Amino acid sequence: MGGKLKIGKGIKFPMLLLGVIALVAIIVANIIVWRNYSDKQAQVETLKTEVQQVNQKIPQAAQPPSDLESKLETAKGDLAKASLIFPANVDRNDVVEFILSTAEECQVQLVPLMAELGASGSTGSFSMLRYSGTVSGSLVQVSSFMTRLHNDKYSTMIITDCTVQRTSVKDVTIPNSDISVTVNFSVTLYTA
Repeated sequence: MGGKLKIGKGIKFPMLLLGVIALVAIIVANIIVWRNYSDKQAQVETLKTEVQQVNQKIPQAAQPPSDLESKLETAKGDLAKASLIFPANVDRNDVVEFILSTAEECQVQLVPLMAELGASGSTGSFSMLRYSGTVSGSLVQVSSFMTRLHNDKYSTMIITDCTVQRTSVKDVTIPNSDISVTVNFSVTLYTA
């Protein structure tokens, strides 16, 4: 009989231990779930508070101007007027002819004149034609040439680079009309 009691007590203790472990596991799991729920509730409350603050600020926000449509129409009209300034259907050869004839009229020597084919491109709805060259002559003649390039036939021709080098002897007694210079220049013509 003594052997039976030991077997019964030996089985009860591990079962009791397993029951206690299971009970502790259930309590820990409930605590974890409760904390997660509590954290989520705190986050929900924070979000509700933020939504209320935003809803309170909405009526205080500035209303958009009522004349946006008229401003848009004015801007479109201004863009159309500005677009007329840009020359359309410009032939590269015409631009070269303009630069060469301007050099001839200003009595300067232009060698070489290069159309930068790889440098052409477009920005939005406008195209760019780029040219570069070296011009030699008196300071007055070269100045006249550069001014006419910028202000004559093509109002959208921009001088993008200009390097001036004096080629005559530096002497203060020489008048400006006799000072010889060489100018390396680059121009960009914007076209429609």
